Amino acid sequence: MNGFIPTLGHLLLLSILLSFLSYIVFSLLRDHDRIIKTDISRWYILALLLLPGSLLFSLYHKVISHLVFNSNINFETYRVLNLDLFSLAGFMVIILLFTVPLLYILLLFRCRNCPSASGVCLAALASLIPFPVLFGRELLPVLAISLLYFSIVVILWFLSARGASRLNRSVIVSLVLAIYSLLIIAWYSEKKNEENIKIQLLTYSTENDPTAEHLLLDLWPVISADSTLKRMMDRPYFGNDDFNNILSYLHDRYFNGYWGNYNLNIVLCTRNDSISVGIQNQLYEDCYSFFGEKIEENGHQLTGTDFHFIDSKQGRASYLGRLFYDFGNSRHNGLFIDLFSDVKVFQPGYSELLLDKKYHGYSKLKDYSFAKYINGDLVLRTGDFPFNTTDLMYVDDVMDYGFFTADSYNLSLYRNGNVTVVIGRPVVSFQDMLISFAYIFVFIFLFSNLIGFFVVRPSLSRPAGFNFRQKMQMSFIVILLISFTLIGFVIASLTIEQYREKHYENIKEKLSSIIMELDHMISAEKELSRDWKDDTNNTLEEVLVRLSNIFNTDINLYDSYGFLISSSRPEIYYRDLVSRRMDNIAFINMFILKKTEYFQEENIGNLEYVSGYAPFYNIDNELLTYVNLPYFRMQSILAREISNMVVAVINFTLLLIVLATGLAVIISGRLTAPLAMLSSRLASVELGKKSEHLSYNGNDEVGDLVRQYNRMVDELEQSAQKLANSEREYAWREMAKQIAHEIKNPLTPMKLNIQQLFKSWTDGAPGFEKKLEKFTKNQIEYIDNLSSIASAFSSFARIPSANPVELDLLEQIRVTLELFKNSDGINFRIGSPHSDRFLINADKEQVNSIFSNLIKNAIQSIPPGQEGLIKVNLERKGDKILVTVSDNGSGIPESLKTKMFTPNFTTKSSGTGLGLSIVKRNVENAGGTIWFESEAEGGTCFFIEFPGIPT
Repeated sequence: MNGFIPTLGHLLLLSILLSFLSYIVFSLLRDHDRIIKTDISRWYILALLLLPGSLLFSLYHKVISHLVFNSNINFETYRVLNLDLFSLAGFMVIILLFTVPLLYILLLFRCRNCPSASGVCLAALASLIPFPVLFGRELLPVLAISLLYFSIVVILWFLSARGASRLNRSVIVSLVLAIYSLLIIAWYSEKKNEENIKIQLLTYSTENDPTAEHLLLDLWPVISADSTLKRMMDRPYFGNDDFNNILSYLHDRYFNGYWGNYNLNIVLCTRNDSISVGIQNQLYEDCYSFFGEKIEENGHQLTGTDFHFIDSKQGRASYLGRLFYDFGNSRHNGLFIDLFSDVKVFQPGYSELLLDKKYHGYSKLKDYSFAKYINGDLVLRTGDFPFNTTDLMYVDDVMDYGFFTADSYNLSLYRNGNVTVVIGRPVVSFQDMLISFAYIFVFIFLFSNLIGFFVVRPSLSRPAGFNFRQKMQMSFIVILLISFTLIGFVIASLTIEQYREKHYENIKEKLSSIIMELDHMISAEKELSRDWKDDTNNTLEEVLVRLSNIFNTDINLYDSYGFLISSSRPEIYYRDLVSRRMDNIAFINMFILKKTEYFQEENIGNLEYVSGYAPFYNIDNELLTYVNLPYFRMQSILAREISNMVVAVINFTLLLIVLATGLAVIISGRLTAPLAMLSSRLASVELGKKSEHLSYNGNDEVGDLVRQYNRMVDELEQSAQKLANSEREYAWREMAKQIAHEIKNPLTPMKLNIQQLFKSWTDGAPGFEKKLEKFTKNQIEYIDNLSSIASAFSSFARIPSANPVELDLLEQIRVTLELFKNSDGINFRIGSPHSDRFLINADKEQVNSIFSNLIKNAIQSIPPGQEGLIKVNLERKGDKILVTVSDNGSGIPESLKTKMFTPNFTTKSSGTGLGLSIVKRNVENAGGTIWFESEAEGGTCFFIEFPGIPT
């Protein structure tokens, strides 16, 4: 990684720490007053507050891109079997670090008065400025981080405004993060592969092998002074046993490990021995002279040694070493060591047996296609890509490096003089990207919810917060997950079994074919030994190697006692990887049970393979040898085929699960939509308001519920009508009683005054004119009182015809207070934020009536001689406007609080008791609510809450 974060473990621990601290800070601040009361209604304010979030996302992007590009971790999830614990840790880092900027944005949307949708989008776009500035050279990463940031901001705002469930938030955020991760991983993995391939191209463009030459320089002093080797070379002439012993010794002592990249051959001869070379067995009279000429023509000596680099012009490294031993008496022996690199040694199964994992050589190319051209002609080729026989279609006279696409392969080329090296790798297909997205999304979703489970710690006895739809969705998902997993497991198991059966059939066919070929060569022999040869074959090993190349399998021959006679792959036995005796169980089945063929699974270290055995009889029907096919050469191919199939099944199963889960969510949503509609309609049912019928054509349980709901609505409407009529009759009866009482009170004194006036008239009492004048004045007062009573009841009984318009509530209150500004001994105060307007939809006359009644009642509640203070305050509470009207009057006794809004109830000695009833009705007509708080002798405060209009 780097000096600050040297390993993935350090980065993982840092990610856990940062995400944990971020959550603690978020938990402490999310309900803090300064956060909640912060006004971000202007888009540019939100944009400024989002800038730190964009910087956090930039840092997050930098860390993730560095992790993908500068590490050997595999993040390409479509190669699922290549994933390991490091891949898992890497994805955990991606998720944990993402929580830091995510929680910051969530904290922002805890503030009040967020802008509208267009304002949030504008603010999010404005806060994208750091991305092109910091990452402007890379278009796709800029688009990816911009898409992630913009989507997260807008989606979190939308989900916060809608009050979405935790599950929905988790799905959507996981979806966005998965898309970003997919783009970043694809981009930087491709960049990383290109850089790695450039290094490999440069390495393979030369035939020299720096690692091999370094090892040979260190090896020379030791091998040249090896006394054991000198004793083994002390022979007057050399037989096959000498050759095998010396070759085995060199393998075991010196040429292992990295030398698995090379074929090792040796030549043993004396000074005057002749040597036959080539297919035509061209004879050279002097063995020493032959190798001397070869070195002189094409050799380059490694300084201080008698090892020479041989420029073979075949695209492969070749080294020749000479060791001479003088034993006196004119006996001079020579050992010639030929090392020749050959990609064929990396055929499947072979590298696992002979090559240490720390050494790579051409084995790095096992997943790629590789071609090497010298002077334009193809000299070396591996892999599946059909390279041309010449490099004319690939080379460019201008550029040394080239990258292009052909036949669904990404080809990388490097030209070094007359050498051209081409490496091809399959193009990442859309299907691979889709599979990668599915893996990433599922992992992010599961891991984030696992974290959420431990953080929130819900009760396991009941799924808190899950509604019926979500429970149905979860049930569908669990059933589908289990079903498809079982189906995938069964399909994979059956397919693996079919592959194994096919594998066994293939071995049987090869074993039969090889026995038929051997029948033409050795069936006439009475006995078979390692020294066998005929007119066309110098050694038995030569026969087995040729058959091995034809049938693409390795071959061993054992004698009747189970000892090895010869092998097409003697290196395995030289290195004691396998015993030279036949497997005991196989020998029992062949020698004792006399089976015609036997197959079993064997292993060399961790490499498991299938091995087949069959007896071979000569023309006299006598046992000549046991033929063994150790199929480890093709075992890796089988493993790769099975793994590819398993990966395909896993990928297909995962895609089915994701698609089926999506369909389950959609279908469950469609199934429960009528229930959701029914629930919302039930919640909206109010007594006195007309509720509409639901329309549903299905003849199922939901249809029964809808029909019952419609019947309930009809019955409720009838009951409401009856109740309204009953209440209306009761109200009018009570009204009539009150009117009768209010009218009866002045009628009695009026009757007495008339009777007294009539008596004065009949008696001729003096001063009758003054009495008449006084009588007239009293009667007028009584009549005025009756008139005011009639007007008040008429106003209460009249159905209001409200005409709602957009009003500035603060302005209306100021107009109302102007009417009372001359009240003696009363002070008025208005409190509101200076920058805010308080707009509502209401009837203007009714609003004036509301505050006129409240202020008049407040004035009347202040005892005579006391300095009165009436305060009116306005403030916003979310989308509501709260108005408080408070006084320092005598207050309301506890016993009377429940009757304050009852019609005809009054606390004054005179009045109708209808004022607060009218106020309550007018407030409700405007969609608001009213309540009060009061203490005896402590004043009263009325609270009125109106729905506000956003400014």
